Amino acid sequence: MIIAFKNHLNHPDLANRLISVWTQSDWVHVEMLLQYPRQLAVSSRPSHGGITVSDWSSALPNASTWQYYEVPVSSEMAVWDFLLSQADKSFNWSGLVASQVFGASLPRTDSWFCSELTYATLLQYSPLALPQRNPAEVSPALLRQYLIDLHCPKIDINNLITL
Repeated sequence: MIIAFKNHLNHPDLANRLISVWTQSDWVHVEMLLQYPRQLAVSSRPSHGGITVSDWSSALPNASTWQYYEVPVSSEMAVWDFLLSQADKSFNWSGLVASQVFGASLPRTDSWFCSELTYATLLQYSPLALPQRNPAEVSPALLRQYLIDLHCPKIDINNLITL
């Protein structure tokens, strides 16, 4: 699986600037890219109202504005099944504000924000030695740092896109 991180400087709209201020980081969004059974991007975006599943081409129109890390998973098909079961759930506004602004934890399973969904997926399906913490406490920046610390390789996504 590939985890994509967006830097707010590449798209400095109001939402990205607010997330950047709240988390004190330039890294404001994360997406999971699956290659099997086809190239799909899964994430939770406020602008889409929650969890979306789309082709890489529609989710990442400008590959150069992101950083990509390859992450091992036990079964990409199991990840696929889990993420499809989460599709169309709403964006976790209360969890995002509680955890990223106030440092409180409001875990939910009926809605997710982007890094919360990604971390929950990795805890369940990746053999990485990730810290065992509540996914609602993990920001895109913290998740990116965990992957760097665990030596997940940074990759060039352009070599993988088959549009």
